[in-house]
Amino acid sequence: MAVLTRTLIRMSLATQRHGWRGAIRFWTVVGLALAIGTLALVSLDAGRAVKTDLLGGALTAWTLVLALGPVFGGGGRGIRPEHFALLPIPPRRLAIGLLGAALVGAGPLAGLLAFASLAVYGFTLGAGPGLAGIVATLLQWLLAVLLARLVHGLMGAAMQTRLGMELVGFQFGLLFALLSVGWFVIQPVVLQTHQLLTEGWPPLLSSLLRALPTGWGVSAVDAAARGAWGVTLAALAGLIVLIAVLLAGWGELLVQRARSRSTGYTLRSGAPARLFRRLPATPLGAVIAKELLSWSRDPWRALEVRVAAWTGLLVGVIPLLIGWRDILPFVGMVVVVMGGAVSANLYALDGSALWQTLLTPGAARHDVRGRQIAWLLLFGPLALGATVIFTALSGASWAWPLVLSLTLATLGGAAGLMVYFAVNFPSPGVDPHLRRNPMDSSGETTGEAFAMLFLVSLTAVPALAVVLQGMASESAALQWAAVPVALLTGGLLAWGLGRVAADRLERTGPELLSRLQKGATPQAPGERTVSVLDRAWKALPASKRLVVRLCYGIAWLPLFPQGLAPLVFKLAGLDVKSWFLALYLPAEYQWPVILGMIALGVVLMAIPTAILRQAVQDQRRRDRAAAEQQYRWSPENLLEGGE
Repeated sequence: MAVLTRTLIRMSLATQRHGWRGAIRFWTVVGLALAIGTLALVSLDAGRAVKTDLLGGALTAWTLVLALGPVFGGGGRGIRPEHFALLPIPPRRLAIGLLGAALVGAGPLAGLLAFASLAVYGFTLGAGPGLAGIVATLLQWLLAVLLARLVHGLMGAAMQTRLGMELVGFQFGLLFALLSVGWFVIQPVVLQTHQLLTEGWPPLLSSLLRALPTGWGVSAVDAAARGAWGVTLAALAGLIVLIAVLLAGWGELLVQRARSRSTGYTLRSGAPARLFRRLPATPLGAVIAKELLSWSRDPWRALEVRVAAWTGLLVGVIPLLIGWRDILPFVGMVVVVMGGAVSANLYALDGSALWQTLLTPGAARHDVRGRQIAWLLLFGPLALGATVIFTALSGASWAWPLVLSLTLATLGGAAGLMVYFAVNFPSPGVDPHLRRNPMDSSGETTGEAFAMLFLVSLTAVPALAVVLQGMASESAALQWAAVPVALLTGGLLAWGLGRVAADRLERTGPELLSRLQKGATPQAPGERTVSVLDRAWKALPASKRLVVRLCYGIAWLPLFPQGLAPLVFKLAGLDVKSWFLALYLPAEYQWPVILGMIALGVVLMAIPTAILRQAVQDQRRRDRAAAEQQYRWSPENLLEGGE
């Protein structure tokens, strides 16, 4: 057992060492900073009960982050049980070895540092509580890491059924919605920060946090400080029993997974047969039918549809908890933006099946157009229906021209950007034909998804400008004129970017196929499958890469929630302050702050864009110089050519 665990740990370290780059480094730094912040809670000038409440809430959040990290971060990377399917290793022994391998890495390291706050807090109360804190730290850490493995496996198994897939999609949608509008619910808590630091959590919430397994470690340390060693031993014993139960459950899950001979999951088609009969009997119609079937049968694509739908719905519903209904009309637009973001890696989702398109003369254009039309047939009715229903429910009659124009504009923009990104910036990962677990990510698409969120939103700017001008001049006709403007700009973007993507696919299809076949394997800088942007990014100094990530990461804050959102509310005459800084200022300062925030967001977007553009230009100059050097006439080159 020890030999197997050591071997798996070395394998895990080797895979992480080769993948230690880019976003992984960035998020590692973020995780370590948050872990240090958790440790700093111990030094607060507050009572023991308050510190216990704060640590209980923080460690509960850490447990959830570590448990869901492999799901949202792509659990298909690294060591997976399928790698050992042909080896005579009992699944339960393999479970223990894989747990040991899961304990090493940047995420678990940050988690261990955060959970170490239990030990630090314990030693501030005495030697006995400090020892209890050490044991609680290790047990809570093991619980979080083991829970991550179990959640990843259970979510993959759940996606074999439609109910399970809805639950997984709801979980993803809830996370994205909380990241987007969770502030509306958290705001009352933040405004009572002083009360929390002096009185702790409300009694009901405090009791709940201590009753959950994530709070047993804090309860054990607190009980040891009070001399209630029976409670301490019971809490620690409960953690040990829970870890044993989860480990047994994970081993059983691996047993069931090993017995399964299937290499993938397939859902029945949900697309109506009448729609297929109405499709033209042409290559374009065949691609549309194939794509509609793929969106309904492929588990990962079906999950993406549900994620977009649940995100849009929850973005509108969560603010209702504080009685704010004005975001309901924008549910449809959120569905479109999320639908575009999750579709940015469309060709990589198909894996090496691209060869069928490349071997068929003239099929590239039909393939691109068919994917666009199928996407519009899928997300268009969903988004427009949500826009109409939720706008009517909100009672915001002023919002009709605004939300209809925004939804139509982003539908066309997303349909064009989707295929453009899929052809130009594919992120290959786990081959879809080899995935045993649908939760294994098919590519590292975080960067492309964030870029799509920004760019799809920006496609609505022309229509938004017309609506805002109509609101400012109180002209209903001008506001409704934004709808044909949205149709025009959306149609031009869908047609133009689709044509660019089709041309690119015809020219560089073999290179794209090669990249999809090789996956995310590191390649030499001179290989054609590595794009100019990839090589330019690797050549950038670390300081400039940090600037690019930071600017793109925070640009949305001043641009959208602090700039465009209060701009719309001011023009619509809505008395909503929420967390919009400008709306808390005197009237004479509101417009300057709003325009300043928009300008700041644009600048933050322009800085990294300019850095990347210059880097690409420099890389192309280096490529031309290298090519000229290679093919420059010389006797040596002539002799080599003659040989």
